[in-house]
Amino acid sequence: MYRRLILPLLLASLTGCGSGPTDYLVKTYADDFEGVTTWRLEGNTIADTIHNDHYLRVEFDVQKTVFRDSGVAYAIMIGYLSSDWLFVEEGESLVMLVDGARIGFTGEGSGRFRQVGTGGVVSELAFYPLTRETLVRISHAREVRIKVIGEKYSLERGLMPSNIEHLRRFVGEY
Repeated sequence: MYRRLILPLLLASLTGCGSGPTDYLVKTYADDFEGVTTWRLEGNTIADTIHNDHYLRVEFDVQKTVFRDSGVAYAIMIGYLSSDWLFVEEGESLVMLVDGARIGFTGEGSGRFRQVGTGGVVSELAFYPLTRETLVRISHAREVRIKVIGEKYSLERGLMPSNIEHLRRFVGEY
């Protein structure tokens, strides 16, 4: 049940129902029946452009999930909305340079979280588990660059200071 709720909620944030690139927004999702609570930083936009009729929006969101019986888990969520598919690959498909140091993240890719929306705009979501220590390291970095590896191409972007500040604030509050 918990997984069925993820895609509609995240797609809503990617399609403009979420916050703008400079807003800090954390939403709480609780399932009392399953004993799961998730705090999710949403709308942490790192790219939002239109170029030659090609639309691109990328979000670098994070979440903390507390499971009643099995502890805490953290994840990075890469949200991708565009006029063309990226097809985020399974395996190490997120690579970051955190103050110049390489950190690779392994995930399941976006295969289970792909949709075609209005006007042919496509969306993909990819989740990457990480430790709290790694999240703290990212949130205190001076420079963070990411590379998302897709089947069709790779996407490279940098986190803006406001993105890093949102991560730092999330770590401090959750």
